[in-house]
Amino acid sequence: MLRVRGTTYHFRRIVPPALRAALNRREIWVSLKTGYQNEARKKASLLHARTTELVHAGPFCTG
Repeated sequence: MLRVRGTTYHFRRIVPPALRAALNRREIWVSLKTGYQNEARKKASLLHARTTELVHAGPFCTG
């Protein structure tokens, strides 16, 4: 999910319940270091794909 804080876009993703204890986090926030929406969307898309990959490939994957 894309969020704006001030003039900078950030990527936000909820951590699945099964991973929360291991990561000690409920959500992931990453600065995309840009104020441009189109650039932020591209970066957020890459981060979403990467975090999805990690969640499904991790030791907590049930599928």
